[in-house]
Amino acid sequence: MEPEVRLLRYFLAVAEELSFTRAARRLHIAQPSLSAQIRRLESQLGVTLLQRDTRTVSLTPGGRALYARGPAAIAALQHAWDAARQAGMGLTGTLRLAYTLSAGYDTAPQLVATLHDRHPGVEVITEVLPTPSILRAIQDRRADAGLARAPAPAEGVRLQTVRRDRLGVLVRIDHPLAELAEVTLTAVAEHPVAIHPRTANPGHYDLITGLFARRGLGRDWSSETSPSTSASRRSATAGPPPWPVVPPRVGSRRTCAGCRWPSP
Repeated sequence: MEPEVRLLRYFLAVAEELSFTRAARRLHIAQPSLSAQIRRLESQLGVTLLQRDTRTVSLTPGGRALYARGPAAIAALQHAWDAARQAGMGLTGTLRLAYTLSAGYDTAPQLVATLHDRHPGVEVITEVLPTPSILRAIQDRRADAGLARAPAPAEGVRLQTVRRDRLGVLVRIDHPLAELAEVTLTAVAEHPVAIHPRTANPGHYDLITGLFARRGLGRDWSSETSPSTSASRRSATAGPPPWPVVPPRVGSRRTCAGCRWPSP
């Protein structure tokens, strides 16, 4: 039977003080009880740790060996206890985080930095994926969490809002909408709008198109769902083309020569 850690702490206190009286006062226990606990430790180890007489206390060779290694042993045990508690509370380990390209401009870096500051024992492994792939990765347990803009509900995935952004319209600096202090949906609906395909993010696509539909501003979005092809198709038409409907925070972090955000 191995001795209790408590007995080792009692011994170290006596070894440091070389006095049962001072050690007992330091440990807030009665001196007779401390003496009994030290005898119990010696009995369990089968070795004398302390030489006692009426006036002095000294360490035996066994006592010196235990005193030299005892503090490190207690520190190692304390580290093991702390590691077990932190792991049980989810404060250590690995977090596999998948996020979309747009979330990588601001939201993901802020969340990862905050997590590192608060829980430095958690390692974060990140991967950039399209929104549908993020949902599948979580369903397949290839990712523990994901960050996506307006994802559609998916079986086995819990959705939680972590940030809200105002939507805006990115246009060329010489576009008519660029002169407006506010841009309404009605004004936007008078121009072609480039938006990502629905397959790229069904939830976000439905959010954008639904804003127009609920105000009776229906349109054929199938011909406007690819910014690159739309720009090529409109290059021969009169007037500068608008750009995708995206959140201003994201758009403001992109380099876009000749573009500006109308005031929201």
